[in-house]
Amino acid sequence: MADDAFTLHGNLPLYERVAILDAARHGDCALLPADAPYRFASAAPLIAVTIDEFDRAALDYPILFFAAEREAVIVTGLTADRNLFVAPDGHYAPGAYVPAYLRRHPFTLARREGQDGNVICIDEASERLVPLGTPGAVPLFERGRPSDVVREAIGVCNAVDAAETRTRAFVAMLDDLGLLEPRQAYHSPPGGARMLVVEYDSVSRAKLDALDPPAFARLRQGGALAAIYAHLLSAGNWDVLPLWAAG
Repeated sequence: MADDAFTLHGNLPLYERVAILDAARHGDCALLPADAPYRFASAAPLIAVTIDEFDRAALDYPILFFAAEREAVIVTGLTADRNLFVAPDGHYAPGAYVPAYLRRHPFTLARREGQDGNVICIDEASERLVPLGTPGAVPLFERGRPSDVVREAIGVCNAVDAAETRTRAFVAMLDDLGLLEPRQAYHSPPGGARMLVVEYDSVSRAKLDALDPPAFARLRQGGALAAIYAHLLSAGNWDVLPLWAAG
């Protein structure tokens, strides 16, 4: 961690050593193009997504609400140490949706104590972070100011942060209306015993259908219906994940 006191935005799996991006600290650093862009996520069976991503993510993955915080995540694997969508060379499965959580890495946002607004951070453990002058690498700073690659990362991180805020409000609405119920997912590998994949929360179709008109109108006015239906539709991908595992 950096010496400056700062608060990260939520839990950050896959980030190892986050520091505030600073010209004094990182002025002699550069960022390599991602030859193996998603190798860092090769062992991640769950990845956070935002409500803005539900429509597209629902075509490839189960979307569920995980742990006590009921964080919206996609399921990318059937065991605790493998992402079925990341190839051994670090590339993502062609055609599959790549979550914004992965696309923004190694950057993220934090709030510096005693200051308003966000600051851009970087995972100093990323294999893409290299010394300035490394062939093919792009400087993080130019004349002491953030380079184009950093400014682009700031835009991506701000967009993800805003979407995460909307997602938390969406989940809070589901919880307030009593629509979530606990569930479990199991997998039976060929020749193996049935095993628990994950415990999670899901929207109950029965509870959704039983909502009174004012409550249903609240969902509609809050823009939640499309995300709910995408979440429910995504459950069909539980049948597809074993095919990825077999392939």
